[in-house]
Amino acid sequence: MKWPVLLALILSLAQPALAESGFLSGSGDLPLMPGLLEDQKAAVIFDTPEGRIAHFAAQGAALPAEVKRFYEEALPELGWTSTGPNRFKREGEILQLTIKKDGKKGLEVRFDLTPSRP
Repeated sequence: MKWPVLLALILSLAQPALAESGFLSGSGDLPLMPGLLEDQKAAVIFDTPEGRIAHFAAQGAALPAEVKRFYEEALPELGWTSTGPNRFKREGEILQLTIKKDGKKGLEVRFDLTPSRP
């Protein structure tokens, strides 16, 4: 009887750590670097006839070079192709990453998705 309660307690304590990794909420296909926390209030998603337009943001204490390296390695595994500095393309979409230091939050990463032009 004690094991189910202990397991539930462990899983509930692990939940914040799980929220720091995985994918950005609302995207399902954009990874969130471990150590970054998504600002869910900043998320904006529109579906248009040309494709989706979305904006996501995350903050953390990572270094800009670490963030850049993470996304340069992780995004190609998900089908994204680099088309320039912090810019990727996949199946009719363009992803632009903006990585900047923020005095209050440490580091901010912005994810902007737009339909690609033919």
